[in-house]
Amino acid sequence: MLELHGHVAVLPLLRAGLYLSHDISPELSTRQVTSFGARAKLTPPILCGPWRAWAFLGFGYSLVYSPSYHHTYDISSGAGQPQVPTDVAVDGLWGTFFEIPVGIGLGYKLQKPWELTAELGTKIGFGFSGDLYCGDTTCPPNASAPPNPPLLIAPVGYDTLAVYLAVGVSLDL
Repeated sequence: MLELHGHVAVLPLLRAGLYLSHDISPELSTRQVTSFGARAKLTPPILCGPWRAWAFLGFGYSLVYSPSYHHTYDISSGAGQPQVPTDVAVDGLWGTFFEIPVGIGLGYKLQKPWELTAELGTKIGFGFSGDLYCGDTTCPPNASAPPNPPLLIAPVGYDTLAVYLAVGVSLDL
C-alpha cells in the first residue's frame, strides 16, 4: 500500500486534510484498490519531547479493478455429468465502494521538518457496486471455459474490513 495525505491546522489540536492511497491485494487476480477522501486528525498533547500521537477518522471512495486471470475450477459439462478440473478465463472486473478509515498514529521528530511515523488503522467498506461485487444469479457471465457456456464466478469477497500498519516519513511544514 502507498498512501499520501496532507493536513492543515484547523485548531491547535485538530487538523483536516485529504488522502490518496493505492493498494495491491494478493488475491487470485491481484486486485488494485485506489482510494481518496478526507480525514481529520486529532493530536492531543499526551507525549513529551520529540514524540507525538494522534487519532484519525475519515470518509472516502474506492475504485477497484481486478485484472483478468486464469484459474482451475471444478465444473460440470452438463446435468448429471461429473465435475472435472477445467481452466477458466475470468474477465477483468471493476467495482466501487465507500470507506471509513480510522486509526491511531505515532510520530518521532527527527530534525525539522522530518518526522518518522507509524499508523495502525483500519478501513471499513460499505455501499459496494459494480461487476466485481456482483455475486447473485442476476449478474452477467464473467468467465469462459470453452466448450462450456459462459460462467458466473462469484466475487472473492467484499472489502468490508482492511487492517494495516503503515510506516513512513512525514514532512511537517
